Amino acid sequence: MRIWRRGKGLNFFKGVMILQSAIRRISWMTEYRTILYVMGIALVEIRASEKIAKSRALADIFHNVPAGISTEKPEAEIVQEVMSRAARLGVERTISNYCKLAEKSIFLQLV
Repeated sequence: MRIWRRGKGLNFFKGVMILQSAIRRISWMTEYRTILYVMGIALVEIRASEKIAKSRALADIFHNVPAGISTEKPEAEIVQEVMSRAARLGVERTISNYCKLAEKSIFLQLV
C-alpha cells in the first residue's frame, strides 16, 4: 500500500492506519511472547518424542493456548491454565522448566 502519491503528498489517514496496524502487531507479539515460545518448545518436543503418552500430555496441556490468545485472554491467565493442566498430568516441573528457558531466551530479550 502506497501512502505517498505524486503531487498529492502524504495521505495522512492511510499513514495513521498503517502505523496503528504495525503497533497492534508489535504489542500482540510482545504480549504473548513467553507463552508462544513455550508452546514452540512443546511442539518440538511432541514432534521429537517417541513416547505417545508424553506427546498426548503436551498436546492436552497446550491445545487451548491458541484459543486463549485469539480471545485476548491475558498471558498470565493462559500460563496459569497451562500450569494447572500440567500439574494435573504430572508434568508441572517440565513445563516450569520450559517457562524458565523462555524467560532466559535471547529471542525474548530482542522482541
